Amino acid sequence: MSSVYYETGRHLIAASIALAAVDVIAVAAKFWVRRKYKQGLKADDWLLVPATLLSIVFAIILSYGAFNDAIGGSIKLPVGDPGRRAEETYKLTLGRKIQWPFLVLHPIAMGLVRCSFLLFYLRIFSVNRARIFVLISIGVVVAWSISFFFAELFQCGANFTSNWSMTLFLVHCPDTLWILFFSFLTAAILDVYILILPMPFILRLKLPLTKKLGVMSILVVGAATVVASVIRLSILAPSIFSVTTGGAPVSYEQRSARLSSTIYWGQVELGVAIFVACLPTIQKVLRPQEGTGFLSRLGMTGNSSRASTKNSKHSFNTSASSRAMGKPQILVDQSVDVAYEDADNRPILGRGMKRTKNGEENMSDIEMHAGLGRDHAQARTNY
Repeated sequence: MSSVYYETGRHLIAASIALAAVDVIAVAAKFWVRRKYKQGLKADDWLLVPATLLSIVFAIILSYGAFNDAIGGSIKLPVGDPGRRAEETYKLTLGRKIQWPFLVLHPIAMGLVRCSFLLFYLRIFSVNRARIFVLISIGVVVAWSISFFFAELFQCGANFTSNWSMTLFLVHCPDTLWILFFSFLTAAILDVYILILPMPFILRLKLPLTKKLGVMSILVVGAATVVASVIRLSILAPSIFSVTTGGAPVSYEQRSARLSSTIYWGQVELGVAIFVACLPTIQKVLRPQEGTGFLSRLGMTGNSSRASTKNSKHSFNTSASSRAMGKPQILVDQSVDVAYEDADNRPILGRGMKRTKNGEENMSDIEMHAGLGRDHAQARTNY
């Protein structure tokens, strides 16, 4: 039976190197955009740096393992050859020596990226209820990352060498597959939750439907990370139940292919997540500058910086007059620029909400603000 692409070493090498390269470019572009539009770098930006470094380290060690046929490889010696068993032992040991640090550090890398997503939400939400949800979510992600870091680190107890021992692995590490299963399952749940977290708040904004769809389209690209998580889970789950029912792989090629599939989708999940985390910022330089194209048709104009500044001043004047008239509304100019329009401060969703008996329940009165001038911006508090 021939292996599928994610079970082969050459595809693992290609995916690891390509994703690491794309991530470096995306993170560099994110930093460049922040500096170009004079918005300070914050935690959601800096967290992607160690995550990208881990992606590069993973790409190097995975490529080394795949190049030596320890991951997604095969053995050319025929079955029964005296040297085949020794080669199988060497390559399986090398593959597990690579797999173990990958599985230990992967929750940390994904935790950094998920926290970057959530801290980005703090940039664009000033409504207390939304911010409380985000802060609680950050605590959950941190707890998840630390928990599975230690679960993978001590999956064999204090017998660390058993992680790659052919004779002691089954003795000292009986729960390895179940740890992986619950790690992948909860990771997929977290990815779905982070994806849909801002949607209710955006839907309740007092915005035209096209602008709501435009903002959501920028955030919904995170679905790519969810897809990778779900695929990884769907591949591992049958493997766990086949092992527990006596259907464990017997040949070296089967073991190596299973090792490759587990690692491949983990690396894809990390690489795609880093790239997606950069998109809400770098899309500003990717979309047309004259109000044409797909994003513009969603209600997100692509005016120049000068026009944006003019619109921002108009927005502030309009919102001030609205407040004077007792109307808690803010004119929407360029909703797509909400992530980076203001200089050195946190852009907001929900500014101008009128304090009533319902307090912050009055979400229908909230509109998105594209940005104020720097003199007004400096008065706001950073998270």
